[in-house]
Amino acid sequence: MAINPQELLDLAKRLVGPTPGALESDLRRGISTAYYAVFHMLINEIMTNFVTLPSFRPKVARALQHGTMKAVCIKYNPVKPNKASNQYETPETDEFPSQVLTSELRQVASAFVQLHAAREEADYDGGSTIQHTAAATAIQLAEGAFQAWLTAQNDPCGSIFLQEMFFKSIVKR
Repeated sequence: MAINPQELLDLAKRLVGPTPGALESDLRRGISTAYYAVFHMLINEIMTNFVTLPSFRPKVARALQHGTMKAVCIKYNPVKPNKASNQYETPETDEFPSQVLTSELRQVASAFVQLHAAREEADYDGGSTIQHTAAATAIQLAEGAFQAWLTAQNDPCGSIFLQEMFFKSIVKR
């Protein structure tokens, strides 16, 4: 059975709660779970769009890697617009053409990168103290990514974004 990203997001919200007062361990777990909600949302989209045999999807999904997906998200979240076109574009590579990005796709990519960093801190930096505001921000980023994806998935660039994550993860294996 596939992991349900919405259930992960709902769990993250319950762990963090609407107001301060949650245990720091719940805040850490909430941040991590918010990241995994977005991670699995993208994996489910990739599997649904590119792996036609449902029984094969869990095996193929294991090939998707956090670092590779993050690298693609960094590419899809350029800091400055292209000087010539004044639009946000991905750089062209040997494998993939340059893409003009929608704000929604940039939002998904940005959220993934920020959530990945927040999860790394929450899961591995025992020296830091996690505050409710940081956990609530992670929840908001994940919710925003879910909402933005509803629009981004309909743009051809959204499909190429998923293809690039899939292709680059598979090639690395």
